[in-house]
Amino acid sequence: MRRLAERLACTRVHFHDAVYGDEKWKALARAELFVLPSRTENFGMTVAEALAVGVPAIVTKNAPWEGLDRERCGWWIEDGVDSLRSAMVRALSMPPDELSAMGKLGRSWMIRDFSWHSIGQRMAKTYDWIIRGGTTPSWIRVG
Repeated sequence: MRRLAERLACTRVHFHDAVYGDEKWKALARAELFVLPSRTENFGMTVAEALAVGVPAIVTKNAPWEGLDRERCGWWIEDGVDSLRSAMVRALSMPPDELSAMGKLGRSWMIRDFSWHSIGQRMAKTYDWIIRGGTTPSWIRVG
């Protein structure tokens, strides 16, 4: 990938060694865009982490991130070079303030649906449903 980026004279592509802890969060926060072109992914925690710090994402449909389109905080694309290239050209052609606005929408989504507070509320409602019955919560799949 490094050789390809050099051959294509990609000026906005940078490769870094692995970072952890606070350094990871700082690196994510400095990014303009997060890209996960995965062929198979069960969730893609890295997508949630990027969105949580306000970075829009491009993710292939092999990861369950269809909300990127709905929440207007990224692109959920078909697997393949052409789809990836097209999404990256669109994203990197956008003014920085538009990308930043998308990132803010992603952060809001992560807080609303994936924060510990949100998860705790759903867990409490799930246990209440298990104990008392009633209408099945929307996040429960029965059958």
